[in-house]
Amino acid sequence: MRQRLLTAVAALVTLFAVLMSGPGSASAATPGAAAGFATRAQAAGLSTAQIQSTQRQVQAFLKRYGGKQVALNFVTFRGGSMLFAVPGREASAVANASAGTRVAAVVSSTCPVTAFCAWGSADYAGSRAAFYACGIDYANPWPGYIITGSWKNDQTPQGPSGPRVKFLYSDKSVIATTPHPWAGNTEYNWDGVYYFKVC
Repeated sequence: MRQRLLTAVAALVTLFAVLMSGPGSASAATPGAAAGFATRAQAAGLSTAQIQSTQRQVQAFLKRYGGKQVALNFVTFRGGSMLFAVPGREASAVANASAGTRVAAVVSSTCPVTAFCAWGSADYAGSRAAFYACGIDYANPWPGYIITGSWKNDQTPQGPSGPRVKFLYSDKSVIATTPHPWAGNTEYNWDGVYYFKVC
């Protein structure tokens, strides 16, 4: 019975991945990989609804921003990554359980040292984007979609010589600059923040 349930869930996710694939999602996981993520997530205790909801979020992100799905709720892209929240579950545990051998290092729900991180909710909660590379204007995943998020600047070196992050408007003009690392803000209004320049 359990094996049939796992097979059914994998088939649903595979079908969903095929239906959702399009020109902008070339970096999405292959249907076989997506089914593998779903099967491992189901074995770890996620419901079919949780898996399908998470996969929809991932597909929408990939179509808009690109990247590569490497776990049910984890996407990597040039100079960064996106960890998607799964209600009622620890996001990093879901990523590590569903990834199989695709994620070499353990995914953490906190902000990795050397990164600037932005969250879709206050208090460092919800989905988290982590950015590492200099010279890139990273698109904010939440402009106009939420009112309050949060951020941490955990880049190195820390202290007065460390990099400050610039928050940019749609025309790339600077609307705010973070303090040197380590710095954070548990409640920040993302309205008007379209890009991040981390260093």
